[in-house]
Amino acid sequence: MFDSNGITLRRLWIAWFVVSGIVGVHFLAASGGKSVLGTLLLGQALGLLWFTERQWEAPARLQPFLERLAPSRRRILFGFAVSLIIAATGLATLAEKQKNSSFYDLAVLIWLAGIVLIAQLYVQLSSATVRQWWQTYRREIIVVAGLTLVAAVLRFYQLGQIPKTIEGDEAWTGLAALKLLPVAPALYDHPFSFFEGFGRIHLRLFRLALYVFGQNTFGLRLIPAIGGTVAIPATYLFARRLMGTRGAFVAASLLAVSHAHMHFSRTSAVGYIQSTWFSPLELYFFLSGLEQRSRARMVVGGLLLGLHFNFYYSAQMIAGFLIVYLLVAAIFARSFLRGNWANIAYFFGVALLIALPSIVWSFQHPDLFSARWIKEGTFQSGWLAREVANTGRPVALILWGRFQHAFLTIFALPFEDFYWALSPILDFITATLFLIGLLWALSNTRQPRVLLLNGWFWSGLMAVSLFAIPPSADSYRLLVVLPAMCVLAALGWEYLAGLAGNLPSAENSAFPRWTFAVMLVIASLNVKTYYLDFSGKCRYMVGNSVGRAWSLIGDYLREQHHSVDRAYLLGNEYYFYGTHPSVDFLSGGIPMTNIQEPFTGVDARGALLFVVIPDRQHELAALQAFAPGGEITRVADCNDLRFIGYRVDHY
Repeated sequence: MFDSNGITLRRLWIAWFVVSGIVGVHFLAASGGKSVLGTLLLGQALGLLWFTERQWEAPARLQPFLERLAPSRRRILFGFAVSLIIAATGLATLAEKQKNSSFYDLAVLIWLAGIVLIAQLYVQLSSATVRQWWQTYRREIIVVAGLTLVAAVLRFYQLGQIPKTIEGDEAWTGLAALKLLPVAPALYDHPFSFFEGFGRIHLRLFRLALYVFGQNTFGLRLIPAIGGTVAIPATYLFARRLMGTRGAFVAASLLAVSHAHMHFSRTSAVGYIQSTWFSPLELYFFLSGLEQRSRARMVVGGLLLGLHFNFYYSAQMIAGFLIVYLLVAAIFARSFLRGNWANIAYFFGVALLIALPSIVWSFQHPDLFSARWIKEGTFQSGWLAREVANTGRPVALILWGRFQHAFLTIFALPFEDFYWALSPILDFITATLFLIGLLWALSNTRQPRVLLLNGWFWSGLMAVSLFAIPPSADSYRLLVVLPAMCVLAALGWEYLAGLAGNLPSAENSAFPRWTFAVMLVIASLNVKTYYLDFSGKCRYMVGNSVGRAWSLIGDYLREQHHSVDRAYLLGNEYYFYGTHPSVDFLSGGIPMTNIQEPFTGVDARGALLFVVIPDRQHELAALQAFAPGGEITRVADCNDLRFIGYRVDHY
């Protein structure tokens, strides 16, 4: 029994008693079987199931009532989805105030139900549609799937070992996901909070991965690796909308082999990697929705933007840029937007709705939400005022210098924070294509599609350069527009292909082979940059031997976890337990006791573990004299001794 929107009464009826049952069981489980509301909901679900007709339809007496709702069912169900998300917002606030884990999980469940319901209303897929889609685009799908597989191999190969150690911010991410960092309760008690830019929904995915794969490096890096892989088909879709299949394949290929994208798909230190698949998909549905006057596509784009907001700060950049884009397009491409304003309202309305719980938390805790910007904002941190006072230069000149620095990191300046590679973001071939494409895009910016691409790139560059510090972070923050750089580089290649169209037919027919050859050279350059010049030469956390050592100590402690009663560190003023969260994350929280004075013994018995830094290895003899018969483990890294482990099983 289908209505005009393709939604069956049968499906809605099943959803009614299934959701009632899940929520009822959740309340009963959380209360030890004492919840009156849980009993009522579960009873309702079982009652509805009892009276369901054999064909899984609503009882005959209720069907006329449901049929009368058919003409406005989508509107009613959309209103119900809005009510669900508003209820989730209220429950989330209640969970924080009462520290109620039952409300905490239920708020997320209801929020997800609202998202699924909105998607169900506007995304109509059937087996026939999928089959037709496959038959039409089969070859293209296979090619993109193959390219995505190559990207996955580059991102998942030895994910837990390359880079060998974890950086402090990676450990913070893992500990925050597991709620083990000593932070403000509001960051843990609300299911839609933010921690250093990471949305709690995003951190729950980290937590799931760590529960499934263990509290180790692989589990910590799994979510970024998945996001980095998904970015390839997402970028392909957006680029295909702009320039067709050939240019889209070039753009996706450039992102697939990008050394910067590979690296940040293999570390959890920053959350920008998720924007490399969210942003292209959001812009694809936004652009195609405008061009096709499709409300369904605009709603899907809004859903993605709302979800993006719950992952990382980069969603705010996209939302702001799209508002500016619409203002500019209203002046220079008015016909493009004509008849689209209602759909545009749905796009932003749905995005705002999905982000509502997080927005409410942000207003309730503005200090926590803006903590990152207070530390690293150009204006908020006081950095700009200090620069003016220290240098005597005008504000405009200082900001111009920031813009120059950010732009040069794309193709001229080496990476610094969180990577320490000796190369800029783009290799020299991709950078050349990028500059060609950038020039072409600027000269054709009045076209709505090109205007959108230009807005995406330049808004990201301006936001990073003018509103964030330090300059050393420019490289990794520009990940938010790395897909746009690859699309611009593909446009540069397409421009060269257009020039080749004027060549004799023999040379012109060879252009696809040249495309493959150039992509192969670019891939070789980037793989060499990452796996040989960076990883192979131990450049991760270069100059931070202490940080690398703590990560290795954490791995060592985890391996000894079940056979150690007490752990001690023979360190110095640089090696002091409590300074690096990486050891706590990797060890699973095994505490250590600092021994700063020359070793004379400890007042403990049982299975003991001692970690000795290289500068104090001469005290190993005193350790052996105190507790003879122990096992010595020497751990080296980058051809240098990092520490010596000494374990005594029974003392």
